[in-house]
Amino acid sequence: MPFPKVDRIKFEANPLVEVVCQLNFATSIQDETTLDEIAQKLHSKLREAFPQFKKQQSHDVFIDRTKGHVKTATKPTYIFEAIDISERIIYTSEFISIVTTKYETKEKFFGLVDRVVEGLSENNFMTPLKRVGLRYKDIIQKSKLANVDMTTEWSELLNSTLAAVFIEKDLSSYVNGFNTNLLLELAGTSLPGRLASNYGIVTEESTKEECFLIDSDFYAEGFFTYKSARTFLNEANIKSRNYFHWCLTPKLYIALRPTGI
Repeated sequence: MPFPKVDRIKFEANPLVEVVCQLNFATSIQDETTLDEIAQKLHSKLREAFPQFKKQQSHDVFIDRTKGHVKTATKPTYIFEAIDISERIIYTSEFISIVTTKYETKEKFFGLVDRVVEGLSENNFMTPLKRVGLRYKDIIQKSKLANVDMTTEWSELLNSTLAAVFIEKDLSSYVNGFNTNLLLELAGTSLPGRLASNYGIVTEESTKEECFLIDSDFYAEGFFTYKSARTFLNEANIKSRNYFHWCLTPKLYIALRPTGI
């Protein structure tokens, strides 16, 4: 990807609101009793950090248009949560997701991912994977930035590719919202990967402030082991850093108050 490499830093005004790592299994377990057993054993290993345990039922509807039949399938979803709900694990027959809304460091987050996989592997519940994804959601809020006021144009803060609609002065004053999807191949990764990025205007629910979302999903699909997936996660972490910095103008970079790690 044409995004320059950058050093690892920390933002004091960190716009990162959520990080998700999802592992999709190549084969799924259909027996609910077996799934219950896996979920209970996995939770027992992680109970100290995730004391809350919930089981929910999701419903999938399948329509056979040739016969005019409708079939509903019920699947269990298991959720482990931290006390403050800032971290959670979602386990189903098809995937396991590790989610945090208080991302600190890659070492801490990937350490949690490794513990989850270790818990599955200890009981021979870890199957080959067909997809691995690492997703970052950043929300830029002008009210939280240094030396930026609410009248600052998005075109001053964001790469011209992202802010193209705001650069056109005859159009920008009429923009009430926009959303764009970008799909790119990842170069230089151990697994054939892609970046699916969604970015655009969003509204902060409580204050109604206009914000800018950068939602970036780095993923690989195929048939591979967790060892291969783990290598890709390290690579995706670096790619995500380079991509996010590319999205910023120097003005926004400084306004986020970067510091060394």
